[in-house]
Amino acid sequence: MLFKIDKALRGRPEGIRGRILLRRMDKYHKDVLDFSKKHLTLKKRDKVIDLGCGSGYNLKLMLKMVAIGYGVDLSHEATRLAKRKNRKAIRNGSCKIINESVDELNITDIKFNVATAYCTIGFWPNKPKAFKNIYNLLEPNGIFYIFGHGGLNTSEIKDLLLDAGFKSVDIKTEPKLLAIIAYK
Repeated sequence: MLFKIDKALRGRPEGIRGRILLRRMDKYHKDVLDFSKKHLTLKKRDKVIDLGCGSGYNLKLMLKMVAIGYGVDLSHEATRLAKRKNRKAIRNGSCKIINESVDELNITDIKFNVATAYCTIGFWPNKPKAFKNIYNLLEPNGIFYIFGHGGLNTSEIKDLLLDAGFKSVDIKTEPKLLAIIAYK
């Protein structure tokens, strides 16, 4: 790495250092994306929200398979890149990018049947509130997929998801990879 990234920047990449980090994250997390393909099933009629969407790379891939895709990120730099990466889908009305914190998110014009979070929930300061918001954004029988490199307290995350209202939670692991799947 060219320089050491401080912890605050990793949660909210901004400026030139943030742009560099965001562009590299797509490559750094390729193993997580590949792992997610084993667990994430998308259909053309799906409405997906990608929480902590970063540069919008995963959202762009999902938009090839779904009807509607929203991306949410707290970083202005991330949402700027995500809008640029997904500008064609934004123009045709199948994509929307929102600059907001997941725990403050309030979308009332649409419900989603799939929510995803790739390598991001470790940065969410108020997971109980964020998980409740995600639960409320999902249609009945919606699914929330959390993917990452591990390092999370899975039993704590499972308890928080159940407390938010999800009826069941599955945890899938491979060496250094993690999927938490919560069902509404």
